[in-house]
Amino acid sequence: MFILTVHGCGLTCDEETSVSTAADSLLLHNAYLGQNFLKEDLYDSAVVYLQKAESLLQYSEAVSPEAMSEAACVVYNGLGIYSVNCDMNYENAVTYFLQGARFAESRGEWRKQAVLLSNLVLVYNIRKDPSGLEHASEVYRIGLQHNDEEISNTGAYLCASMYFLEGDTDTAEEYLDIAVRSHGDTDSALVHKLQAEILYSKGQTEEAERYFLRALDNLDNLSASTYTDVVSSYGDFLMAENRYREAVTILKKGMEQAITTGNRVRLFNIYHSLSDAHRKIGEYEMALYWYEKFHDESYDVFNIQMERQISTLNLRYEQERHEREVSQYQLQLLTRKRQSQLLLCILIVLIPLTGSIWVMYRNKDRMYIQIARQYKQMADKMSASSPKYARSSLAEDRNDEILRRLTDLMEKDRVYRRTDITVESLSEMLHVNRTYLSQVINGQLGMSFNAYINSYRIQEAVNVLSDPGSDMPLKALAASVGFNSLSLFYKLFREKVGMPPAKFREKIIFLSKENN
Repeated sequence: MFILTVHGCGLTCDEETSVSTAADSLLLHNAYLGQNFLKEDLYDSAVVYLQKAESLLQYSEAVSPEAMSEAACVVYNGLGIYSVNCDMNYENAVTYFLQGARFAESRGEWRKQAVLLSNLVLVYNIRKDPSGLEHASEVYRIGLQHNDEEISNTGAYLCASMYFLEGDTDTAEEYLDIAVRSHGDTDSALVHKLQAEILYSKGQTEEAERYFLRALDNLDNLSASTYTDVVSSYGDFLMAENRYREAVTILKKGMEQAITTGNRVRLFNIYHSLSDAHRKIGEYEMALYWYEKFHDESYDVFNIQMERQISTLNLRYEQERHEREVSQYQLQLLTRKRQSQLLLCILIVLIPLTGSIWVMYRNKDRMYIQIARQYKQMADKMSASSPKYARSSLAEDRNDEILRRLTDLMEKDRVYRRTDITVESLSEMLHVNRTYLSQVINGQLGMSFNAYINSYRIQEAVNVLSDPGSDMPLKALAASVGFNSLSLFYKLFREKVGMPPAKFREKIIFLSKENN
């Protein structure tokens, strides 16, 4: 459904798009790449492309009205999602969703308007603010007006969630009944969760748990936001029922998902519940441990906005100037590329020598061999350590010193191999503030903490697999470099290298035999 992920209500690129300019092509490319990364909960990659698209929307006069109309809602929706899930900046999220909804309304694109308003309501839901009822009612009205059952049922679910926050369970049930009849694209896990909460508020404990368990039936296929929302709610239910051990088990699942995906919306609530559960059990040392986690995360949540306000005035001018320069440079590159393609077409007509090249690059297996050969050559020239990051561009000596020590921990001590490594534990090793360390990683290296750690893990895995004599099982390899999730290892390896690790190892062995 709409727990701050990308939806199917008109914000996809399924239809053919008429691209008249290089700027249009670049805008739509960035917008839809960002959206696709959001679908996979790859927030770090998503925000890079969404911000590039936003810069083109704001500063490029070459973008056509048609391309702007198609891309704007995708970009504003995606940036709103990122603001909530990663920045926890609800003010920015509301601004993006409202901006996109007004844009869609002005162009008569009511389906996109409904999507953006739906995500806006979810921001109110996360903040436990029932004043989002007005926007939820608008989504419901749009669905009825256009006889769109999917949107009207989504609006009904959102109205039910707002009325429940107001304490009006009877009206909440009426709207939820409408959503349950045919909830269309509405996330059934969230519908079941809300049903469980309503039933529990009425004292129907057994029936409530039945719906909680239905919501938890297929956790692996839920978005990160939906996952943590359902788990957090069920954990609170178990706590209220004095089932503290069970609460700890389910809450830890939500915590692991939040940390793995970088989706921090409910992380500090989960830490607080874990602390409370251990306290009720009598495990005071663990209760204190989780309370410290809660305190650190809460400190981050409540200081993010303050830090952002301090830095925004200083960075805005340089950021906007840099984005304009980057956009112009990208446009120049794209224009030159189109000119080169035109010249290539002429050469193809005059000199038909490209048939064998076309066949070679059409063959996936040969492409894999080429990629493996490049990585093998790189592995022969470097040690098994992870990539080094240039530090000459750091503006401040303190940042330079922190980054140097951080790099030493990665490359000499290989602390990234620890499956339990966190920004908190790393900041303790470096004797620096957790928030400041996050700023150094984000600002100087351009990536999140998880992306930074995982880059070292993937590089070491590439180095190991580049040795044709290595027969370490992939599961053992993933664990040895620090991954506690084999699926995450596979996904990140494929993103980095362009093929699965098993296929990479196969091609390395093939190249070794070929050379011998």
